[in-house]
Amino acid sequence: METEEQILTRFDDLKEFCKSNWDGNALSKFEKAFQYARLIIGENKFKTGEVILNHSLEVATIIAMEIGLEPDSVITGMLHNVMYAGLDKKATHADIEKEFGTHIFSILDGISKINALSTETVDIHSENYRKLLLALAGDVRVIIIKIADRLQVMRNLELYDVEGQKRMATETSHLYAPLAHRLGLHAINSELQDLCLKFEKPDAFNYVVQRLKETEKERAGFVAEFVKPVEKKLKKKGFTFSMKARTKSIFSIWNKHSFNGSGPGAFPPAVSNSSPFGRMSLKSNLGLVVNSPKYPFINTLTASAHPSIESPTRNLLDLVGILISGSLEM
Repeated sequence: METEEQILTRFDDLKEFCKSNWDGNALSKFEKAFQYARLIIGENKFKTGEVILNHSLEVATIIAMEIGLEPDSVITGMLHNVMYAGLDKKATHADIEKEFGTHIFSILDGISKINALSTETVDIHSENYRKLLLALAGDVRVIIIKIADRLQVMRNLELYDVEGQKRMATETSHLYAPLAHRLGLHAINSELQDLCLKFEKPDAFNYVVQRLKETEKERAGFVAEFVKPVEKKLKKKGFTFSMKARTKSIFSIWNKHSFNGSGPGAFPPAVSNSSPFGRMSLKSNLGLVVNSPKYPFINTLTASAHPSIESPTRNLLDLVGILISGSLEM
């Protein structure tokens, strides 16, 4: 159970994070929003048993720390449940506009319109639903806040019953994950897809997770060898650069494979080393960021690292070489 002390600690942590970028007026307004939400929401819980105030605070934290939106969006995240129908005493539109201004009220109003939308056929008409959500929102921040809200829900989906998990996962995979991708929130999109797979196809999810754990050291060693020639060439030419490697997401690995020849939606009853899934590709993507006054047009290059590629390093070096007219001769 979330205690008031834990919630206050989370609020203080978020406020401390915001101090580095916000002015005094924005911080005061955020504190006012938190106290207002405490007053309206109190100790009320959702039907799942989750403390509503904690949910609101976690959504505000995602908006601030993981997405990096401006103060009004974080404040709106803090307030987005003060008009929740399940509250004994809920805020009115007039209350919100009076206390926090027309700007925040308009964002909350857009969220209310989306919340009222029925999504029973979202899996059939997903693109139409996405267009409708964008039209109802008016302000793109409405969509981003809803994405943050859904991310918090998906991270706590075990609190829901089976039917609720299925409904949330379907909505997320057809609406919120694609919208996150469209808006450039790629890390959130990947996490949402992974969480959908976790609850929709737990066998597939768990198997990919297990295979990733089993091959972690092997993949790390391969990537280390992969980057050595690239680093050597770039250092020789005097570039300032950074490299980061990441393994493809769980969903992406699963989605790229056809199980039993029937497409990614199928999954073998018993996975073995001889199954298509047992031979899945656990490749890593390598990102190269180059910073050079001499070649300012070079930004980010990517290549794939996988043992089945004969000379993967050359792919990345070839890209660099082409962009700077052969200055990285092989």
